[in-house]
Amino acid sequence: MRSSYLLDTDVIILFLKNHPKVVGVISSIQDQDLAISVLSIGEITEGLTVRSVKKTAGFKQFLKTVRIVPIDQIVAEQFGLLRHTLRAKNALIGDIDTLIAATCLAHHAILVTNNHNHYQRVPNLKLLTP
Repeated sequence: MRSSYLLDTDVIILFLKNHPKVVGVISSIQDQDLAISVLSIGEITEGLTVRSVKKTAGFKQFLKTVRIVPIDQIVAEQFGLLRHTLRAKNALIGDIDTLIAATCLAHHAILVTNNHNHYQRVPNLKLLTP
């Protein structure tokens, strides 16, 4: 059975920079369902606006190799429930991180991230650290 992995923005950036550890982890799961949130496209595009055309082309090529997950009604509802849970624990994280976590929960995906400080607060979220 194939697992579903959602790559967090920080991991995508390190992958595009050919960080050996991240490249190794992604290579080891590349035969699984690899996905990214549409929100990561926005975050990376923002950073690329001050970078070179070559890096933008590399990112666009990368996008052809992964599934892009939108924010739909199921994710939005999961976001609301998750934000309520985190607020009750006084453990809120940023909205984009909450939406990415909600995407993973809604799609039963494992989040590949280096950002454990935020995501460890999310109940039932499975994490993989490169």
